[in-house]
Amino acid sequence: MVGLMASVLGISLVAANPHGNLLDETKYAEVLTQHVVESRVDYASLKKDRAGLDDYLKTIAAVTKADYDATSKEAKAAYLLNAYNAYTIESILDNYPIKGGFFGGANSIKGISGVWNKKTHKTAIGNLTLDEIEHKNIRTKFDMPATHMALVCASKGCPPLRAEPYWADNLAVQLAEQGKIYLASKYGLDPDGGVKVSMIFKWFGDDFKKSGGWKAWVVAHAPDAKKDAVKKALDADTFGYIDYDWSLNDRKGGS
Repeated sequence: MVGLMASVLGISLVAANPHGNLLDETKYAEVLTQHVVESRVDYASLKKDRAGLDDYLKTIAAVTKADYDATSKEAKAAYLLNAYNAYTIESILDNYPIKGGFFGGANSIKGISGVWNKKTHKTAIGNLTLDEIEHKNIRTKFDMPATHMALVCASKGCPPLRAEPYWADNLAVQLAEQGKIYLASKYGLDPDGGVKVSMIFKWFGDDFKKSGGWKAWVVAHAPDAKKDAVKKALDADTFGYIDYDWSLNDRKGGS
C-alpha cells in the first residue's frame, strides 16, 4: 500500500527513507540533532520548539499494521525503538518541569503518574503504553537483548539517548555501539575497586540467555582495558549493582 501510494504521488521511498525504515525519520533526526547533546536532552528548548517532534509522532501513528507486518524484523524493531524514545520525550515535555507528586519524583520521569502503564500512544500495532511497547513487543518478539541499550526512559541511569534515529539497515551496529558507550559510563559499569554493573542486567538478565548470558555480553562490550578485571569479578560473582539514577536526563541538570 505504501509503495502504491508513493507511486501514485510520485514520491521516491528510496530517497525519503534510505535506511529501510517504515517511515521517513528526517524530522526525528532533526529533533535529536538539535536538542540532544552528549546524551542529554535540552527539554527547555525543545518544549519551546516541539513542532518537529509532534509532526514526527503523527507519522509514527500513521503507519499501518499491514505495512508493519510486511516489513523486516530490523525495521519493526527500529520503528518501535524510535517510537518508545520519542513518546517518552513527549511525555516529559507534556509535564516539564516535573514537580513530582505526594511520593516524590521531582525532576524525574517517576514523578509522572501513569507514564509507563496508563497513558497510551498510537502505533501501527495499536494504542500501546510504553510498558507494552517495551515488554510485550520489543523484549519478547525480536530476540534482540541489545535493544535494552537503546530504550531510554529519560533518566541518567539509562543507556544514552543517541543523537540520531535507529536505522533498520544499521541496527546491529548501533546497538553494539550503544552497549560499549553505556558500559564505558559510570551508569553502565564501574570496573574499579569492586566491579559493579547496571541494574538493567539484574532486571533483564534472562533476556540475554540466547546471547551467551548477560555476563558474557558485558565482558564483550566492556572497555578493553577493563575486560579481564570485569570477567574475573563476574565469573567469581564478586560484583555488585550500581544504584539506578532516576533523575531526568536533562541537559540543564549537568552530569
